[in-house]
Amino acid sequence: MSGKNISTIEVRRLARERLARERAEQAERNKANEADLVEYLLLGQRIDAADAEYETAVSAAQQRREKGVAQLCQRQAECVRRMSGRGEAVAQIADRTGMSQRDVRRIINTPAIGRARNTRHEAVSEVGPICPGGLTSHSE
Repeated sequence: MSGKNISTIEVRRLARERLARERAEQAERNKANEADLVEYLLLGQRIDAADAEYETAVSAAQQRREKGVAQLCQRQAECVRRMSGRGEAVAQIADRTGMSQRDVRRIINTPAIGRARNTRHEAVSEVGPICPGGLTSHSE
């Protein structure tokens, strides 16, 4: 009987050692998984921050572009008004600029920024009436 007990004791010791190794390996995997998960979540936060920074930069660039385009459109409108002021016909201005006669008339009849606006032109954008080519100054 004592041979059988030794054998059982030895088997239980081997089983405990195997389970201890498995628990140690699982603990190492858990520790590594935790480290990877922490890094993953931190990287996700950095991605979110980069996205927010991108959106801010794009928004600022769009605003700068819109302001710049509006100023350029206003200057183009001033050129059209000066041509008209020198006696050029609407049809000639339209032909030379590639705009429609309707758009040329709209530019000529819209007061420039800084001039008093009457109620007839209240719907016109504050940055300028229309860009040559038919685009309003606030369009893309």
